[in-house]
Amino acid sequence: MPSQEDIVKEFAARDKLVKDALEEERKLKEQEKMRRVDTRLNDYRAQKRGVKTDESSGKFDETDEAILKPKKNLDPYEALFT
Repeated sequence: MPSQEDIVKEFAARDKLVKDALEEERKLKEQEKMRRVDTRLNDYRAQKRGVKTDESSGKFDETDEAILKPKKNLDPYEALFT
């Protein structure tokens, strides 16, 4: 039968292992968070400078035809309200 002192030592050792593991996990999460923040900040700065960061983001078509033309067919709505 282990003595009370042995139990306390074992508990302290296990507690230290758990706390170390949690601290390591916290550090990894903090590093990941900082990486995401840096990425967002760099994207924002690039956007403010007018640099394209993503090829899918095209320019906005500012012609009168593109602005005034409806994006979808309005016939069903016109039929409903006439």
